[in-house]
Amino acid sequence: MLFAKLPFAHLTSGGNGDEHSAVLKSSYGMPSSASVPVPRFSMKTTKQTWKTFAEVPRTYEALCRVHLPRPIHDKIDLDNATEIVDFLAGHELNTDQEDYLDLLSDLVEEYEAKHAPFNPRRLTGIATLNYLLEENGLNASDLSRILDADRTLGAKILRGERALTVEHMKKLGRRFAVDPGIFLA
Repeated sequence: MLFAKLPFAHLTSGGNGDEHSAVLKSSYGMPSSASVPVPRFSMKTTKQTWKTFAEVPRTYEALCRVHLPRPIHDKIDLDNATEIVDFLAGHELNTDQEDYLDLLSDLVEEYEAKHAPFNPRRLTGIATLNYLLEENGLNASDLSRILDADRTLGAKILRGERALTVEHMKKLGRRFAVDPGIFLA
């Protein structure tokens, strides 16, 4: 924020719990002569924007009014952009929609390369499996279902009590669309 750069400026809450009750105060604790109301935090959301593809704007400008493509700085920005990318991917897009999707995809890829690099060669097979389960919102019992096995097998594999078999690795490779060899390490 512009005010945060001033050495005498401090943001304080007005105390009534209202998100717009923060005011700019001088270093003496008194409101500055401008006494400008400032939001305490910027509102970010990951609420789904469209329910059907027919609701998606057709022009680049209209898409930018919904979500302006900007460099991604945090997890919430990433979640917002990823949600839109996932929604648009796989549909028949016009040129403006394709350009918008390409730009958002590039921004997501750039952020993930810097902040969440996934290098399966550095991970053990179980660490890779844990990563894939977490990223897909799955747990040990889901792993058992994927492997078509006893419901306790997933937990035993994740604790290191049981090893993955070649057949397990093939099933996991199909489920997560990865090379089954990444589970060997």
